[in-house]
Amino acid sequence: MFEREMIETERGTFEIFKKGNGKPLAFTHLYSEFNTLGNTMSHMLSEHYTVHIINLRGAGGSEGPTEAYTYSMDDAIHDMETIRKALKMDSWTFSGHSTGGFLALKYAVMYPESLDKIIAGGLSASYRYMHHADSIYCPENPNNPRMKEIFSKLRNPGTAREERIKLSKEWMMMSLHEEASYYKVIDKKREWQNADGQAGLLHFRARILRCKESVEIDTCQSLHILWSA
Repeated sequence: MFEREMIETERGTFEIFKKGNGKPLAFTHLYSEFNTLGNTMSHMLSEHYTVHIINLRGAGGSEGPTEAYTYSMDDAIHDMETIRKALKMDSWTFSGHSTGGFLALKYAVMYPESLDKIIAGGLSASYRYMHHADSIYCPENPNNPRMKEIFSKLRNPGTAREERIKLSKEWMMMSLHEEASYYKVIDKKREWQNADGQAGLLHFRARILRCKESVEIDTCQSLHILWSA
């Protein structure tokens, strides 16, 4: 279990959850709310780092949007910087997958001096993946209409928990090669492929991950890999 803390910053109050030992690591995901249970990736990271899961603006007990501070990615990064300063940390590692991976790249561009490194998965360096026919987020993909239906139902507060579980599973299935892969992911029988290197011209360490069972889009320019977790 993660321990809950409320952090006062110059940009508002934010809810975080802390667990682990080692150097500090910030972990979050755009549009998601976390609690003391964390998630699979944050638990794995807590074996090597002191993980700080952050509920971004408007999620959980964190401050909501204002006229000055919005839901934008830029504001999310500025918010996390004020949290880092409030925790009196000189620097930390940032980790996330999917939209959290987007945030990792954004953070690296905006505040490279605040990061030891990034650990990211399922990310894209641009929005070009939205136009790649193999991506379920592209209108030309045959799964795109159904994916939009799933999103609509998941956004509906009236959707029952049991149906949400089924919808989430169906959404995940769209990112996998075969049905059997789903159960490998759920059972945490994961095989990771990773690469250590320099992040473009930013000159700091970056580790980019993908699940072996996920569908990979062959487009190096966008760096987009569909995430299966």
